[in-house]
Amino acid sequence: MAPSFALGTAYTPPAPQTYALKGDEWRVEARVLKWKSWANMLGLDARYRLERLSGEFSDVALEQTGPRSTYALRPANDDNRLTCLSGRLHQARMVDTVYGSAALMPMADGAQYALAITQAGLIARPANDQAVQAVGGWK
Repeated sequence: MAPSFALGTAYTPPAPQTYALKGDEWRVEARVLKWKSWANMLGLDARYRLERLSGEFSDVALEQTGPRSTYALRPANDDNRLTCLSGRLHQARMVDTVYGSAALMPMADGAQYALAITQAGLIARPANDQAVQAVGGWK
């Protein structure tokens, strides 16, 4: 029996988690389903599934040889609804594309960021003064 999907299903966020990241930047990746523009006009917003969180080094040599820290964000019980949904809606010509998107920001003590999904993909913004300072000094 094929699974059924409700586009208006309420989202319940998972419990907060703590991750130890190595590096001077953090990166979060997601898979995004982007609707055709006419579907956006009907009120459908981009859908996404968080995939991975990692720490990165801005120095390429250190990135290649330094300690790694990568975590899967996709829930273990994920039933692949986004992929199934995109396949069905591609056939209905409602989906523009499904693609990967990422946000990368500098790490700093106390820095907090707001992560959001837009019609164009993931976007991260500084959410406190430490983050604003970290972005302002980012090289």
